[in-house]
Amino acid sequence: EVGLYSDAVDELQEAWKLFTQKSDPEASRSCQLLIDCLFSLERYGEAIDWCNRGIDLNGRKTANGKSFVHRLATSYERLGDLTKAAQLKAELGSEGTLMPSLPMPHAQPIAALRFGLRGKRGYEGKEFQLNPDFVELVIGRGPRAHVFIDSPRVSKEHALLRFTISGLKIINLSRTNGTFVNGEKLEPDVEYPVDPGDSISLGKTIDLELFSM
Repeated sequence: EVGLYSDAVDELQEAWKLFTQKSDPEASRSCQLLIDCLFSLERYGEAIDWCNRGIDLNGRKTANGKSFVHRLATSYERLGDLTKAAQLKAELGSEGTLMPSLPMPHAQPIAALRFGLRGKRGYEGKEFQLNPDFVELVIGRGPRAHVFIDSPRVSKEHALLRFTISGLKIINLSRTNGTFVNGEKLEPDVEYPVDPGDSISLGKTIDLELFSM
């Protein structure tokens, strides 16, 4: 998987050079895909450089520019600079809340193809295949949810699943209802590893089981 992402980074860097020389709008798209590949490789320092290139290309106020500002905030967040990340998210306002990562046709997160979520207590009979087109997936009942749970006891953006080279991670986004893995309550905004067979509880009423496909 690492080799696949690395090859995609090299290809997209070449595409960026060609598109920028021609002032082709695809330069912005190749830059977005490149950053998402760097995220999957956990090369956040390099991602910051490319985010700034994307912002310079598009400006900060355009839709594309805002997507680069969002990626820039995420890069700083994953490097542990929460102050800088918060400043950038404040710049975006409500638009900075969990903007989804874009599809990566050259380097799909292969791990995503192997996982699904199965409803258990409180949500029996439901099953979700995790979409391989996204590096991050929101679980919740709101309009931004990729895994939609139709329950008033679930927050609109309850938890986030993140695919990384080192494995699948989960982040609790709900300070009201909480997220639990195998009965252990997760601190908000902190990554925790999850594996097939683990039980993910949304609040105290709905259990989901992570399984491999």
